[in-house]
Amino acid sequence: MKKTLFLILYLAFSLRMLAQEQLLDGYFTNRLNQKTNCQFLLRKWNTIPDFFEYRLKPDGEINKIEADQISELVVFNTIKFYRAPVFIDSIYKEKDQSLLRFETNSVLMQQLIEGDANLYMLPSTQGDKFFYSVDNSKIAYLMYMKKQDQLHSGTMFDPTITTSNKTTKNDFTFRSQLINALNKAKLDISYFQNLQYTATDLIDLFNAYNKRVSETHTEYVVCVRHKSNFRFRSKVGINIYSMLLPSRFITYEEQTINGVGYQAGVDMEVVFGKRNIWSVSCAPMLLAANERVIYGDGETNSHIESIIDYYTIQMPIAMRNYIISRPNWSAYIQGGAAYEIPVNAKITKRIIDGAELKSYNIKGAASFFASAGVNYKRVGLEYTYELEKDLMKMTGITVDFNRSVFSVFYRIK
Repeated sequence: MKKTLFLILYLAFSLRMLAQEQLLDGYFTNRLNQKTNCQFLLRKWNTIPDFFEYRLKPDGEINKIEADQISELVVFNTIKFYRAPVFIDSIYKEKDQSLLRFETNSVLMQQLIEGDANLYMLPSTQGDKFFYSVDNSKIAYLMYMKKQDQLHSGTMFDPTITTSNKTTKNDFTFRSQLINALNKAKLDISYFQNLQYTATDLIDLFNAYNKRVSETHTEYVVCVRHKSNFRFRSKVGINIYSMLLPSRFITYEEQTINGVGYQAGVDMEVVFGKRNIWSVSCAPMLLAANERVIYGDGETNSHIESIIDYYTIQMPIAMRNYIISRPNWSAYIQGGAAYEIPVNAKITKRIIDGAELKSYNIKGAASFFASAGVNYKRVGLEYTYELEKDLMKMTGITVDFNRSVFSVFYRIK
C-alpha cells in the first residue's frame, strides 16, 4: 500500500512540474508612460487576457497588472502587445456589432509583425480580427466578414459550396485593401489571390513585403490562441468501494467488504461542436487497493482472513457535456463505459499465520459509470459513480463490485 501511495504521489508531482510556466524577461509601459522591467509569467489565452502576471525579480512575489492599464508590453524579441486607436470602416461597424467597442477606445492588440508594414491581431473564439499600418499610417481594420450580404460594390467575394449545397459568399475586401496598401513592394498577384484571413497567411505576406522594402523587421510569436480542441489533465483520487462475496466463498454466509483505494492517471478529451460544449474523453488510470479482512473469533471458529490485492489499469471512454461554460470556470456531466485490465488482482483466503486455502484471480470486467465535475481555471474536482459489475465473470462465481470515486485534477494543456 505504501509503495502504491508513493507511486501515485510521484506521478502527480511529476505531471505538476511538467506544467510549470516559464518566466520570460521583458518590460511593460503603463498608461502614464512609466516603464517597468520584469519577468512575465505568460500563458496562451483564448482572447487578450484581463491581466498579466509578472515578477520584479526571479524569487519575488507574483504581481498583476490589468490589461486596460498597459500601453505596451514586450517580451524581448519574442512577444509584443501594443495599444493604439484604430480606424474601422463605418459599414463594417454596422454589420458587426463586436466592432463597436473599438469606436472610442484605444485597443490593446498583439503585434505579429513590426517593420515598414505592421500587422496586429485581436484573437477571438468567434474569429480573429486583424489590423495593419504601412509607413507609419493610422492602424486600420482589415475588412472581412463571413456574411452572405454584399456590403458595397467592388467587394471581392469568394463563393464557396457548403455541405448542405448552399452557396455562401465570404467577404474578401481585405485582399483589395492589401493590394493597394502594399503596392510599394510590387509583389506578384499570386501573393493575394488565395490569401486567407488567418495569422499564418497574413504573417507570410507581411514578411514578404518587409523583406522587399526594408533591411530589418521583427516577427513576434503568436502568444494567444483559440480554445484547444485537445485538453490534457493529470488526475489523482481515492475510491470507496463495496465488494459482495458470495456464500461459501470465504465463509458460509455472504460477506460484504468495504474499502478505500487510490488512483492516478491522465484525462484526455477532444472538444467538438460550435460552442465547444461537447467532448469525448479517455482517462487511462492506475487503480490500487489492498485490503485484509479477518473472519471468525472464539476457540471453536477458525480464524480465516481474506487478502484483496486490486491493481488494475482502467480504460474509460465517455461522452462529456459542459452544462456551464464560463471564462474561468465550467461544470460538466458525463457518462461512459470502462474496461479494467488486471495487473495484480486476486482474492486470497488463508488461515491466519497458516496455510493458504484458496486464491482467486480477478478477471477483467467492463462497467458503466456517470460523473459530474467542476473546473476552476486549471484545477478541478470530479465525482464518479461506477455501476455494479462482476469481478469473477465466466468463472461460475459471482463477486459483485461497485465504487464511488473522488478525483482532483490539474490541466496541463
